[in-house]
Amino acid sequence: MRYSLLGFSCLFLLLISCRKKDVVNPGATPSPLKIGSYSFQRGSEGCQGDSTYCATFEVSYPLIEGGNPAAVKAINDTILHYVKTALISGEADMPVDEVSLEALADTFLQNYQTFGQEFEFAGAWTLSTTGKVLYSSGEVLSVELDNYSYTGGAHPNSYSSLLNFDPKTGKLFQLTDFITDMEKFKQLAEKSFRAVRELDPNATLNEQGFFWDGDFQLPANFAIQQNGIYLYYNTYEVGPYVVGPTEFVLSNADLTAIRKK
Repeated sequence: MRYSLLGFSCLFLLLISCRKKDVVNPGATPSPLKIGSYSFQRGSEGCQGDSTYCATFEVSYPLIEGGNPAAVKAINDTILHYVKTALISGEADMPVDEVSLEALADTFLQNYQTFGQEFEFAGAWTLSTTGKVLYSSGEVLSVELDNYSYTGGAHPNSYSSLLNFDPKTGKLFQLTDFITDMEKFKQLAEKSFRAVRELDPNATLNEQGFFWDGDFQLPANFAIQQNGIYLYYNTYEVGPYVVGPTEFVLSNADLTAIRKK
């Protein structure tokens, strides 16, 4: 079967467009940071002709300016580290913080060419990371990185990383930096998870196809937003590919008793 690059690009854009809206400077303490961006694209020779013989490598992520120079450098370095980690994909022997985006693009396009020559492959490959700022205030900077890849197979792969920075120091926040009672927070999250997945409050999660280990767990990703704390489970994190990601927000009102001041 031949795959159209345009088709997969549209699918990718559709998936992203269905996600939450950006919440930047929503009325909280203004951030001294300025939000810029960096983009890098490269395609194989086939992209100039038939798109079914085309590999594309695309990167776009926030570039932070202003504020405390040391903090800004720490934020930008961390964002770039996560970007490169996603783009390295199966190249485990490549040093994340030493390799350039150009080198990663060269490797990806060379792998495409080699695979095509060896297996007479006629299909489109895509590797991309796109990032944006979800929330920015004087206290928190929340960044989302969406990663997408397709190198043949039944379906593309995608996952997101959410990062929450202290604008004053550049350090990454943990949930415990915002919540005083993690057990109560977990109970609220499970209630919301069951609601968004339309599960009975007493249903066994494992029997419903979620959390293979049986017990409810908090997701690896969270983001601070104006109206609360956004939680996001990637595809495969708690269920099979077919169920897709799971996302919901625990509102500030729900968190009043356990939110750090």
